[in-house]
Amino acid sequence: MARKRAAVGGTTLLTAGWWPWFEFALAGRVPARAFRPVPSVDGGLLVVRRRPEPLLPAAERAAYQRRVREAFDRGRVGGRRPRDLDAQQWVAAFRRS
Repeated sequence: MARKRAAVGGTTLLTAGWWPWFEFALAGRVPARAFRPVPSVDGGLLVVRRRPEPLLPAAERAAYQRRVREAFDRGRVGGRRPRDLDAQQWVAAFRRS
């Protein structure tokens, strides 16, 4: 889950939907053997920080998140897969629409 939220290997709907206001980063790994019972995968430390300067105003949140949902449903954003865009590209695509 931490890798998905931090957009390691591509972004998800949830991450893209909150990127203009928050930064997500993977801060470390916890080996599976550190847990009991031992899970099948390692754990990850996810850091979520509110952006000091949001990429979009809060008033645009609902419209932006609606557009992100629509893009994931269509499977394309200007000819690209939604999972391949970063935060800046999502905001730029939203502003163009």
